[in-house]
Amino acid sequence: MEPLSLVLAALAAGATAGLSDTASAAVKDAYEGLRGLIARKLGDGDDAELVEYEADPSEENAAVLRARIAEIKAHHDEPIVEAARSVLVLARADQTGSGKFVNNIEGGVRGFVQGDHANVRMTFGDDDA
Repeated sequence: MEPLSLVLAALAAGATAGLSDTASAAVKDAYEGLRGLIARKLGDGDDAELVEYEADPSEENAAVLRARIAEIKAHHDEPIVEAARSVLVLARADQTGSGKFVNNIEGGVRGFVQGDHANVRMTFGDDDA
């Protein structure tokens, strides 16, 4: 993942985790660290795009924040990129630890359904019926 998308993905994951009661303290702390680095790079009181995105992570607000992060070149700042990686790793660990929808599928799969309350009939047409 290229650095700008990585930073934005981490901000999205961290903002979502911040709203969740189940997110680990490690995810929340890592997000606050990333947020602090970006806020410092933006300058005092100049984090309106970040605050707006946290309140409403719509595509429109994401586009505005993406442009602002690109403008200040935050995605070229190694501590920010590393902090973003940490947020994503920790957020994934939280999700994986829940045990819901963890799959490792290799070769030979002809059909697969995942989800709550799934009810699917699959017919593949090579039976002699």
